[in-house]
Amino acid sequence: MVKRWDVPLSWVARFFGLFVSISTIPHIITNVGIEGYSDVALIQALLPWLLLLDMGTGNYLKNLLTVRTNSFLLKKVVVGVTLILASLFVLFFLVFYISWEVVDKLYLSGEGTYEFFYPFLLLALVAQLEIYTKFLYSFFKSSVVSFTNILSFMVVFLLVFQSKSTEPADYLMMMLLPVFVSKLFLALYFFRMSGIGFFYLKFSFSRYLKLAHFCIKKSKNFWILAIMGTFIVSVDVFIASQFLDSTEIAVYLIILRLYLAGYTLISSFVHIYWPRITIIITKRQSRELYILLFSVFSLFSVAIVVSTLFLNFAISYFDNVNAFQELNDSNINVSMLLFSFALLFIIRLWVDLFSTALQSVGDTKLIIRLMPLQLISGLVCQVFLAKIFGPVGLVIGLAFSYFVVMAYPLPREVYLKLTKTSY
Repeated sequence: MVKRWDVPLSWVARFFGLFVSISTIPHIITNVGIEGYSDVALIQALLPWLLLLDMGTGNYLKNLLTVRTNSFLLKKVVVGVTLILASLFVLFFLVFYISWEVVDKLYLSGEGTYEFFYPFLLLALVAQLEIYTKFLYSFFKSSVVSFTNILSFMVVFLLVFQSKSTEPADYLMMMLLPVFVSKLFLALYFFRMSGIGFFYLKFSFSRYLKLAHFCIKKSKNFWILAIMGTFIVSVDVFIASQFLDSTEIAVYLIILRLYLAGYTLISSFVHIYWPRITIIITKRQSRELYILLFSVFSLFSVAIVVSTLFLNFAISYFDNVNAFQELNDSNINVSMLLFSFALLFIIRLWVDLFSTALQSVGDTKLIIRLMPLQLISGLVCQVFLAKIFGPVGLVIGLAFSYFVVMAYPLPREVYLKLTKTSY
């Protein structure tokens, strides 16, 4: 059962995490420079990709654990999935350990050294342990997760601001170690709370593997959706690493982080309306639905524009901040980049609203059909435009793919569903 302090504590943890993430940027740039920070940001940007290592089992098992119709069997499934994921992680470690010199040269600004390998490995461990955080939500333990996250963010904040290191990898370790410890604690807490102990290891490993294999087969749809979604919104970091210089990467990722911080809050607000949208569509109350969607869209579109104008005027403040001197001396049109991001997130808000409306009644067929098309068009547009216009082209390429592929079909599908019409 959800306790009354779960939601407020979750918001506090989210706000504090965003504050720590953004407030530490100037200090890191001051000590390691723009090129060093671009490497730090590129490693951090790999988290959405590393979260795919759970093969969709996190979301699938989270739903089953919420119901818990056969608790004993589910515990064995969790153990089996844990064993498989641990084995895959060992393979993952060996592959990247062998190929890291190539990865370092192609993706980062390094010279084939292992400086960033161990922070990367720690980030992968954090991503693997995230699955147990999802499981805790099934037991309505979000307050434990939020409180633990707040503590880890506090430690990160203190570690980063007391450091005078000039090594980018050191700052990655400072930011990741407390998070890793918190995720490990939450994983152990889940096993203890759910009653999964060494007793379960007495059963046949082949039985575990069969159960885990069945679970992974059932999770494939979650995994496919996660893979396509990650490709659409996160492939930009790989394109940036190939076609942008270190300063452009740093500017792009800093501004992206600011907009994502705000959009995360918008998405959370939109999902509050999920149950209400479900009822409205079920009752085919088209007028009420359109009023709700257009009101939310208008409100947050204005908020995005106002925030963009504020950021644009605030740029002058950075002239007096030594950490951003290299950004000020660059030829990047930051104002154009800001308004490009504003356009992207306004289009994305439009798409996400109608996507939420369809998902609220379990209709994902059109979304799944369109995602590969958006993935391909976005990739082509981003690569082509990034070569010509730099960071601005990267943003416009993604905005174009959202607008062309998703902006019309999803609202039309909602309209057809309300009028009980099908293709």
